[in-house]
Amino acid sequence: MADHAGTALQLDDQSRRTLAGACRALIESLTSVHATALRLDNVDGFGELPSARELSAKFAQLGGSEGIQLSLRQHIAVVERIEQTLGKSFDQYDEADFALLEQLSAIGRQR
Repeated sequence: MADHAGTALQLDDQSRRTLAGACRALIESLTSVHATALRLDNVDGFGELPSARELSAKFAQLGGSEGIQLSLRQHIAVVERIEQTLGKSFDQYDEADFALLEQLSAIGRQR
């Protein structure tokens, strides 16, 4: 949670678990949809609105450069990257917090 001045970010353990769980759940969901898409022969049924027809045309090629299978793989990769970035950020935050605690403890022992 950001402080009122917008200069600090504090993530408690529950928030970290929630973020990690949300990433994992989205990856699993997208992976499941991707597995289904791999078994499809054609994609249709987006509806009759103009935007739905555009989606249908875009995803008509399942494995093409704009196909739904590639789009799903790209989405999975993005969420995996977010998950990795969050994990590294949490680790760095913990390391910095621990280093500061060590420094403060050392100052206290010197007195």
